[in-house]
Amino acid sequence: MLFSRETRRKLSALRRRGPDEAEAPSPATASAPSPEPADPPIRTPPPAPLAGVPVPVEALFPGEAVEGDFGACYIMQPALADARIAEAAEAALRRFTEAAAPRHLAFLDIETLGLASLPIFLVGVLRYAGHGLQLTQILARDFPEEAPLLAETAGTLQGVEALFSYNGASFDLPFLQERALYHAVDWWVEAEHIDLLKPARRRFRGRLPDCRLQTLETHLCGRLRHDDIPGAEIPRRYQDFVRTGDARLLETVIRHNQLDLLTLAELVPHCLD
Repeated sequence: MLFSRETRRKLSALRRRGPDEAEAPSPATASAPSPEPADPPIRTPPPAPLAGVPVPVEALFPGEAVEGDFGACYIMQPALADARIAEAAEAALRRFTEAAAPRHLAFLDIETLGLASLPIFLVGVLRYAGHGLQLTQILARDFPEEAPLLAETAGTLQGVEALFSYNGASFDLPFLQERALYHAVDWWVEAEHIDLLKPARRRFRGRLPDCRLQTLETHLCGRLRHDDIPGAEIPRRYQDFVRTGDARLLETVIRHNQLDLLTLAELVPHCLD
């Protein structure tokens, strides 16, 4: 059985639920058409040449340092740079929920220094706020900021009823729980977790070359990423940032996280309808 009976009941309830009373569809997405497979490839700009004085995080990524019980971390809520992709993601969610996408859905993606209990340095959460999708990215600007990052992530996910990920059952969620335990951070996230990798494998295995997220993005969303940073290079890029303090090293990492989240949202109806 792909989902437990309780999970299927909650998903069914989410799809029947209308829009929140205070929420209305945004003009850009209320009547947005289904994404066309002929969308042009995503072209991410190459990183700026790393010459001269290092550029600090605060100068390159608008946000704020948030102080909590475990210290400070850096919170960014950037405008979604790829408006067309964001509109496609919103339209896909509206088809899935059969109404304005509700605030109780969220999407999660993390960036880490690797496997085997190594630190998490970036958490991305995509959810509805106001009249559209809102991206929150929580960054540890140095290794000691991992604990406040985890505490802030737990707070950000409060009120979420359905939390979507891709391979999160094996990676993101256990990783977050393990690192929270290591830092003695209370991890009280109670959202129902839906890992889209499982239904994707069931539906597309044998029909697509593989079930990696970017493979589904290519074949189902109709776009290719160019100049995207390979996942294997992300840990070294963050280590170089910590060593030099130059936030330009993180530009492609931040964007990679954002694109993963938008793709995840756009894939929901492909995997669950």
